Amino acid sequence: MANDSDKSRIGTNDGRKPALASVASKVSAVPIQPVETNTALEPDEEGGFTFFEMLSTLPEPVQNYLLSAELDKVRIGIFDRLKLSLDDRDIALYTELEVFFGDVNLADYPDELWTNLPWEDKDKARAQELARETVGRIFLPARTFLGGVAELLESVGGQVGDYPTNQIESRVVTYGQAAQEIAAEADLPDFNEASLRRLQGIIESRLRGVRSDADTVVMLTKPSKTGGLEMSAEDADWIVALTVKEMKWTNFVDQLPNTAADAKTEDLAAELKYPPEEIRRLLAGTAEEQKTLALAAEHLDQFIKGNDGQLKERLHDIVYDLVDGRVETWDVVAALMLLTKRGLLLETLAKDLRFGQAVRSFSEEKGRDRQFVEAFRLQPSGPQAVNVFLQLVLCGVAGLSDGDAARYGLRITNMLKKAGQSQYSGLVAFDLDEGEFVWTEPMD
Repeated sequence: MANDSDKSRIGTNDGRKPALASVASKVSAVPIQPVETNTALEPDEEGGFTFFEMLSTLPEPVQNYLLSAELDKVRIGIFDRLKLSLDDRDIALYTELEVFFGDVNLADYPDELWTNLPWEDKDKARAQELARETVGRIFLPARTFLGGVAELLESVGGQVGDYPTNQIESRVVTYGQAAQEIAAEADLPDFNEASLRRLQGIIESRLRGVRSDADTVVMLTKPSKTGGLEMSAEDADWIVALTVKEMKWTNFVDQLPNTAADAKTEDLAAELKYPPEEIRRLLAGTAEEQKTLALAAEHLDQFIKGNDGQLKERLHDIVYDLVDGRVETWDVVAALMLLTKRGLLLETLAKDLRFGQAVRSFSEEKGRDRQFVEAFRLQPSGPQAVNVFLQLVLCGVAGLSDGDAARYGLRITNMLKKAGQSQYSGLVAFDLDEGEFVWTEPMD
């Protein structure tokens, strides 16, 4: 039977995590294209992930599978047959999701499930049946992604032939398209057109199996005069990681069938209108804007004299309108960006209760429910809190338009991601239809 420490890793009010249904209602469909930057695949901080942030790290076919109504029916059918209580259903669900998210090895799933369930020894057979049914009906269709499912099913007393043979379909793209997408996701701003084409060629050769991961790193880091790109080892590893992630759940072809190509015409036209280099240009802003912001940052640096505490106080006074005289828009933006650049934004939100109060008050003013506001108390520097704080400061205090505020929000979250805080990706995206940056969860 699970002990108290085991239960605390799972729970709601008594330690268990909230049910999936409680977060599913927050999904919204927006025609947007996320903009990524060169970052580590995992954040340095422990915790801090929401279900949808973890879901976004999975291949799109797996995301669709986990959110499908069909899978819900299968799961509920298993739970009903085994007469699981509501609490036990939460535990079973989250143990299952831990396998998909990589927190639990597939082979360890049956033992992990038994450890998490608060059942007596007499319930061992029921737990084994729950594990077997989950492996056969939920994991087996995702066997290409998870790997080793058939072997696990046999180890828990099941046979592949006893379960449906349906399987999640992999994404199908051309080698060239995949290479372009990976290069765009890497977002290396110093690359000219020729270097970008060379990068795409190196990535494509890895996708085709011509080069190994190690060979790819060598090509990316070697001098340009010998055919390389002179990238840092860190950037090269990042490119390889993105490529491996793409290869895990994608089938590559030399050419898409005409029917599939026709279906993509509209999306491709939008992408051609706003290629990665154009999006980066829009993100940076005009030359005049960049000059004004740089001047504001220089004045701020002189004012605080390199004192981090003084910088935090300056931003606090700006947020609470305590500054003598008029505060210009770019003074606000400069303070926020400098705080982030020095690695102080998350620390400030986590430790300075005054900022947390500002975030909560702003959320209440916007009519958000108690559960939304309560999240900041539990996670004052989490993605939701950062999202609200950026909109509070950039829109409410600096007075930027929604588009410009989102643009600077993306620049700030890019800084966080480059520092290894990748859980903040996805707060802002680029709308290919409208040609502007948008908040994915706007505070209307």
